[in-house]
Amino acid sequence: MCNGTWVCFPCRATVRRPSWRHATDVRPWLIGSTSVGRVRCPHCAKLCQFIGPTIKVPPKRDARAWRRFQERIVRLGIEALDERYKKSVRRRHELEKRIVELKTRPQSVGMRRLIAKVQEELRDDAS
Repeated sequence: MCNGTWVCFPCRATVRRPSWRHATDVRPWLIGSTSVGRVRCPHCAKLCQFIGPTIKVPPKRDARAWRRFQERIVRLGIEALDERYKKSVRRRHELEKRIVELKTRPQSVGMRRLIAKVQEELRDDAS
C-alpha cells in the first residue's frame, strides 16, 4: 500500500488516500476515473479523479499548468481505454480463430467439450 492522489480540477485541490501501489500500472484505465475510492473534494464535495501514486501535480497557483495537467490526464485515460479495447478485440479474434481451428480437427466428445469451453470464453469476453 501507498498513498494515491485524487484531484479536483475545478478547485485545483488534491487529496491523498491509501491506495494500491501498482494500481495505474496494472489498470491504467483507472487514471482520471472518479469511481476509484469515491473520494470527495474537501472544498466543493464533488468526486475527485484518481491519478495514481506517482503523477506529479503542479502548484495550485499555476492555472496554465493545471489546464495542461488536466489535458494530460484525459489523454492518458483515453489512451489506456483505447489500448484495453484493442486487447479485448485481439482476444476475441484469437478465440474465434481457435474455434475455427478446433472445428477442423476430428470430432470427439472431448473436442466438442473443448469447443464449447472456448465458445463460452468468447461469450464471456463479449459481455
